[in-house]
Amino acid sequence: MKKLLFAAAAVWLLAACNKELGPEYETPPVFDEVTFTTATQPDKITEPVKVDEVVWVNATVSCPYKVKQVWLAYFVDGDESNVVTTKPFNYDATTVTFKERIPGQKAGAKVSFQVLTRSDYVFMWTQTYTYKVEGGEDEEKPNPDLPDEN
Repeated sequence: MKKLLFAAAAVWLLAACNKELGPEYETPPVFDEVTFTTATQPDKITEPVKVDEVVWVNATVSCPYKVKQVWLAYFVDGDESNVVTTKPFNYDATTVTFKERIPGQKAGAKVSFQVLTRSDYVFMWTQTYTYKVEGGEDEEKPNPDLPDEN
């Protein structure tokens, strides 16, 4: 009996030392589509977002070895030292639809974000997406030297 137990333990240890890993260790989750919208721009953000307006980020993520978590990271005005991350949504499916919000921001803010995901073995993220909030320094101001057209 001890010989059988020893042989089983040896086989188990040798299998654990296998240097060749299966595809689940190398296959990343894939972002099929990422969109971001607001209540006033429900199809796609094409203009600056209104001050204090919530932006909804939607992403479809798939992985044949199951998506385990998806979350959002964003920062404002290029300040990468102050990245805000949302709590990860937990999944156990090959395709998931993720939806998360970025709170409304102040006038003139530039918001950059990424959607992040992981399977059991691989971590992945999207490109950085950016949108602007109306107002602030970049707004076109009237020129007092020009005559009023009215």
